Amino acid sequence: MGIAQDLTELVDLPNERLGAEYKVVAPSDRIGKAKLARHIAALANHGGGYIVTGFTDDMRPAPGGPLLTRDDIAAIVKSFLDPPFQCDVRIVTSSAGHDHNVVIVPGHGSAPICTKIDGPHDEKGRPQGITAGTYYVRKPGPASEAVRNSAEWAPIIRRCALHERTSLLAAMDVALRGAAPEKHAAERLEFFHTGAKARYRADLARYGEPVHGVGERHFHFSYLIAPGEGGPQGEDLRAALDRVAVEVDAAIPTGWGMFHVFRGAVGGAVFQTDEALDRGETEFLEANFIRDGGGIVKATDFWRVAPEGMATLIRGYLVDSPEGARSGFVAGESFSPFWFLRELGEVVLHAVTLAQAYPYATQILFRCEWVGLLNRVFHDSDRRWMPHDHVANDRRVSTGTFTLGELKADRAKVLEMLAGPVARLFEAGGIMKSPWIANEAKRWKHD
Repeated sequence: MGIAQDLTELVDLPNERLGAEYKVVAPSDRIGKAKLARHIAALANHGGGYIVTGFTDDMRPAPGGPLLTRDDIAAIVKSFLDPPFQCDVRIVTSSAGHDHNVVIVPGHGSAPICTKIDGPHDEKGRPQGITAGTYYVRKPGPASEAVRNSAEWAPIIRRCALHERTSLLAAMDVALRGAAPEKHAAERLEFFHTGAKARYRADLARYGEPVHGVGERHFHFSYLIAPGEGGPQGEDLRAALDRVAVEVDAAIPTGWGMFHVFRGAVGGAVFQTDEALDRGETEFLEANFIRDGGGIVKATDFWRVAPEGMATLIRGYLVDSPEGARSGFVAGESFSPFWFLRELGEVVLHAVTLAQAYPYATQILFRCEWVGLLNRVFHDSDRRWMPHDHVANDRRVSTGTFTLGELKADRAKVLEMLAGPVARLFEAGGIMKSPWIANEAKRWKHD
């Protein structure tokens, strides 16, 4: 599952919306650069999104134009916007064979994005494309326009406050452990976790395995944000997950991000209930490739996210997939330390990022499970691991409760604790300590 597969939906099913802007852009066009800076600012102030190049205003592909580089986008941001920030830039090939740029714009931090210079002036001295000293935001149309009233400022201010709150908690919790764990939170998370597992197994029995052996060879990650009051509800939850996906993908580009909100018949995320959960009273957003066409794309994702701040995801091991085979792994026999830690890092970052949408959140609980470990050995194609006997256990479970401050201040230590049961199973507990993990994490954006 490569990067192009993750973003193919944007180029194969173009749909301009608040979180996605489609443009024909020429890097040498000064007015075009100014307009592009305006859209980048608006998307950042929207909470993140995508700019897809090589499409006309009526959504028709316009291939053949020059492609932007990361340096092109960095220069535009540095020239026009304040505070500066980093966008990611990908080249995605559509099913028709056309190359398109996808610019991944992260959400703003503790300060919204403002413009600092005008675009080129016309013959009457009016700026074109962008105006200095302006805060732009996405509006229905969609369009990137200046903020005009308090209603348009409200979500921006709220995101700034949430970002600043997380930073303050990080500083405070270095010295102070934080609030006691929410009563019964661990039980609620386990109930949500096991309910997803039951549905996953039932659907495998009914629809079959899209990848051979995935029923007994997969990881299962769940987390709970506590307290979970005041979070996004209904379609706002879908939009929040879209924004989180942009931020997580910019930091850990895994190709097919966890909890990715696909749209359409194949794996499309829809709101569901489950009679096994609170007699069907708990609604959640669910993507189910087992039931909805996973055999077509050989995908195994099954995930649920509830507005109460609970999330759970089941996915087959990458080493057992065709991509794993291309990288030299043997299905059912290999276990990649690199992919193992990167997967943990991704789910932890996803939880921390989504927690920003929960105004009262102070901590996050994790429940991580790996099944199908029996007779595997550590193996990565780019490094050697000390050989040892094949592991004799098939399953490991790891749990932990961490304050937002701990997660912000020392995420490598959190990953060491969550990874510990599996690392020790493979006799690597002495290696996978937080300094080693922090250094390993530097590779996640480039491998």
